[in-house]
Order: sequence, then structure tokens, then C-alpha cells
Amino acid sequence: MAVQVDQKIEEIQQLEFQLKILTEDHNQLKADSVRHMEELISKEKLLEEAKAEKLAVREELDMHSQRILAMLRDAKADHLGLF
Repeated sequence: MAVQVDQKIEEIQQLEFQLKILTEDHNQLKADSVRHMEELISKEKLLEEAKAEKLAVREELDMHSQRILAMLRDAKADHLGLF
């Protein structure tokens, strides 16, 4: 009977040790997950900012292109004497 009790105590200690390791691993994974989520949110924000900046640059480029085309049309008309 004492041998069985000793074996059960040893099993319980092993299980407690395994539980401790699993808990530590779980806590580390949770911390990593939080960190990765924060990094992802930060990178998504940077991506959105870059997209907005790209759109603004594209709009500015389009505006300048339209101005240049208008100037070329005017210059062509002037050259041809079409005022």
C-alpha cells in the first residue's frame, strides 16, 4: 500500500511539473501572440498611411499631367494660330 501511495505521489509530482511547463509555454505563447498582434496592427497602420500617401501623390501627378496637357493644347493652338 505504501508503494502505491509513493507511486501516486510521484505521478502527481510529474503531472504538476508537466503542468508547470505547459503553463509557462502557454503564457509565453500568449505574450508572443500579443506582441505579434501589436506588430501587425502597427504594420497595417503604416500600410494604410502609405496607401493614402500614394493616392495623394497619384492625384497630384494626375493634376500636373492635366495642367501640362492643357498647356500643350494651348501652345499647339497658339502655334497653329487658333487662339
